[in-house]
Amino acid sequence: LMGFPLHSRLGLLSIVHTTATAMEDSEYIRFVEESKQTVMQYAQEDWPFFKQSNGVEITSTQCPGSPVRIYKAVGELNASPTVVFDYAAPPGFGTIREKWDRTVKRWDVLKTVTESVKVLRSESFSVLMGLISSRDFIDVIMAERSDDISFTCDCFPPSSLRKNQINTCVLACSGRGVDYPHPEDPACVRGMNYASGMLCFAAKGKPTTTRMVLLVQTDPRGSIPHKLIEAAVPSIQFQFFAQLRKALKDDEAHRERASKTHS
Repeated sequence: LMGFPLHSRLGLLSIVHTTATAMEDSEYIRFVEESKQTVMQYAQEDWPFFKQSNGVEITSTQCPGSPVRIYKAVGELNASPTVVFDYAAPPGFGTIREKWDRTVKRWDVLKTVTESVKVLRSESFSVLMGLISSRDFIDVIMAERSDDISFTCDCFPPSSLRKNQINTCVLACSGRGVDYPHPEDPACVRGMNYASGMLCFAAKGKPTTTRMVLLVQTDPRGSIPHKLIEAAVPSIQFQFFAQLRKALKDDEAHRERASKTHS
């Protein structure tokens, strides 16, 4: 999710139209609910270690029924889950992600299904020094908050949140790619995201620290060697954590300076 796109774009050419047709609102909701359940299942599974950098660990596996691998990045952030989610949830949900996220070039809200379910288009920059050119994705995405402790524990049993934290919540963003009647830009390759998502919850024993789980399962399509995809997806996940940490730190410093100025 990283929103959950891994894409990019160079130049602007003519516009062509897709042959896709819009689904009923109930279908979008069904799709995203199915994606949510899949993401919750992925979040609690143990997968083989893949890479680690600056306190972020990535595991990966090939999921049944999916043509691509899924990558799960887990790391901690120095802010509460509510603050982190406000920064990290995709645009269209009242957040400020566009101000700091340099992994995605543009977001467009194509359809508001409900307050918590939207159809978004995203496009990003080329990666690996242009070896993977610009991609765009259209996804139906759900962003929601749960204050249900049992919901939290079911997703993250090792955390023992029920025993150690009374006032906890999970802030979740899940989604998947859909066909949608939106013009295709020949400067981009239209990719497809499978069930992906982001979950934010208080780290065990540290209520002002967020533990984030970031799941990305994307098919960039086009003629891209498998090894390049294996390099690109984790790289963008690491960038996402690094940029988010910097944004949270910079804004914290700004608030401290403002507080001293007015004191």
